[in-house]
Amino acid sequence: MIKQFTRFEIAAIKRTLKNISPLIRKRGTLEKHADQILTELKKVDEQINAYKQMLDPITGGIDPEIIIAQEGRVEISEQPEIPADEGVNMDPTQEVTEEGEMPFQE
Repeated sequence: MIKQFTRFEIAAIKRTLKNISPLIRKRGTLEKHADQILTELKKVDEQINAYKQMLDPITGGIDPEIIIAQEGRVEISEQPEIPADEGVNMDPTQEVTEEGEMPFQE
């Protein structure tokens, strides 16, 4: 199927494109700048992470910025131990429902 536009529709399309052409050029320029900024930001983040990894043996994995913000007093919550596997099946593929049964139905 071929769509045939009238000369008035074509004129309206041309006018609109002519009006937004500066915005299209500006968008292209901004996209280039955004790519450059994101690339530079990624490099800086990699450098920051490399320095923070050097502090991991000292901080025990706690973010150094948190330690400094709280003046060296960081409360570490006791993490409960995960019990050993006591025959509980955690494999979701093993759960089979009978035909017609709707799980989670109340």
